[in-house]
Amino acid sequence: MILTKRLILIVVCTLVGLLNGYAVEVDNCVAGTLSLLVDDKDATELVVKGEIDARDLKFIASQLDALQTLDLSGAKIMPCKLTEPCFSDVCSYAENHLPDYCFIGKEYISVKLPAELSSIGEGAFAGCKQIKTIELPSTIISVGRYAFSGCDALDRVTLEANVKSVGDGAFMRCVGMKWVSLNRLSIDCEMGERVFADCVALDTVHLGASVKTIPAGTFSGCESLKALCYEHPSMLESVGEEAFASTSIPNFEMSYFSNLTTIGDWAFMGTNSSRIALSEGVTTIGEGAFFASGNLARVKLPSTVTEIGRYAFACDTALTSMSALSTEVPLLGEDVWFGVDQSAVTLGVPIDCVELYRAADQWCEFNIVGEASGVDNIVASFDCKAYFAGETLVINANRDIEMVELYDMKGMRCVMVAPQSMSATIDMSGYQSNVYVALMKFAGNITKTIKLIKQ
Repeated sequence: MILTKRLILIVVCTLVGLLNGYAVEVDNCVAGTLSLLVDDKDATELVVKGEIDARDLKFIASQLDALQTLDLSGAKIMPCKLTEPCFSDVCSYAENHLPDYCFIGKEYISVKLPAELSSIGEGAFAGCKQIKTIELPSTIISVGRYAFSGCDALDRVTLEANVKSVGDGAFMRCVGMKWVSLNRLSIDCEMGERVFADCVALDTVHLGASVKTIPAGTFSGCESLKALCYEHPSMLESVGEEAFASTSIPNFEMSYFSNLTTIGDWAFMGTNSSRIALSEGVTTIGEGAFFASGNLARVKLPSTVTEIGRYAFACDTALTSMSALSTEVPLLGEDVWFGVDQSAVTLGVPIDCVELYRAADQWCEFNIVGEASGVDNIVASFDCKAYFAGETLVINANRDIEMVELYDMKGMRCVMVAPQSMSATIDMSGYQSNVYVALMKFAGNITKTIKLIKQ
């Protein structure tokens, strides 16, 4: 009877082990020997401490097919030169570098990278559809092209100050990603094209003050993107081709980007914005820049605009009013307002320049009126409510919220956004403070300061 019970217990334990998988931990690993230290190739969890190299990474990628959790935080990648390649026909591998395509398409759920890792190779985790979280060590200097592309379950990413380069499409088509922070990026970081393109669930981006350019296609196809949070003063100088094409940001309030000069071709094509306000300093609006922005009703062009590319506002059929502040009529490309009933759109221009605009090709089709500078009347009735719903700050008012700045109790600004609507939601999950001071500016030159406590 005792023997039978023991046999049953052994069988049960074996079945539990098969169901739950196996965890293997290797301490004091010597580079190139990991395959000799891991007997169980059915392990679902692997923790490695010590030194490893490309041979060990190849063993993990090619032999441990059941692996779901990979912890290399206690490991250091050593340089090595081999007679035969491990990855991508390469025989020489650098220290603290994760080789190109080393874990492409693996079914990992959780990955912890080496604490001293400096670079992640091209396509290193491309197509790893199950990875939910991955923290980039503060030592990371470069993220290769398509390094995390197609990581469907990855939901957020923060790029640290040491990052100097991010390759083309590094996080593109991460369809579950909802939150991106570029707050800590340094001024000398070079970002490639389409880094976050087609991240269809992405709804909040925190844009650091040091970001000088948003390259071509950076957020193209991010159809859920509604909140662009940025710090002031911003160093942003240019928005590249298709940078925000097919996004859902309700309003692009760019009048606070004092260094912005160039809007690239098709930069905001197909967005849901209802209002565009450009900063003084913008000189060039590229071809198709705001093409088919379906809800675009109001546009403010600063006095510095000298050139507007063809089809820049074509098919913006919701357009009702524009302001053009330049005293010299900007040059226009072909069919700038193709498909727009310009006669139904009021164009405000400097009073002394009405006749100049009425005599200019394409401009003359608008209902042109002279504008004098003035201040909006302040309405006596004003109401505003701000509160936290979990990690989200919600603000509702009975007039447009032009600007929100959030400061922690040390006086450091955490967030700056320009909703340009009567409601705003701000994701604060990336910030640790529980007490904030909100400085808010509303239409009608109304400002309000509120102390907020996150429960």
